[in-house]
Amino acid sequence: KKVITMEWVQGTRLTSNAVVDAADLPTLRLGIECSLSQCLETGVMHADPHGGNLLKTKEGLAYIDFGMVSEVPAPVREGLLRAVAYVVAGEYDKVAE
Repeated sequence: KKVITMEWVQGTRLTSNAVVDAADLPTLRLGIECSLSQCLETGVMHADPHGGNLLKTKEGLAYIDFGMVSEVPAPVREGLLRAVAYVVAGEYDKVAE
């Protein structure tokens, strides 16, 4: 059996305001941290995280519409982390390995 559960989430879509100001930077940082955590830590991530699928809530940020979800295998996650580490260290030739 497959079961769909739904819950109403009160918030403002990130596409509702085209202007980004300094007050929005914590929400932006949280979105980046959440997306990286999904990709690199859990390996299961929302595959369509555009502004219409993200809500700014009183508690922080909510991802909605999980119609597209992607799995990132452990070897790919490790490769991404290594690539970033090599770029940060300036060892660009090792990124291709």
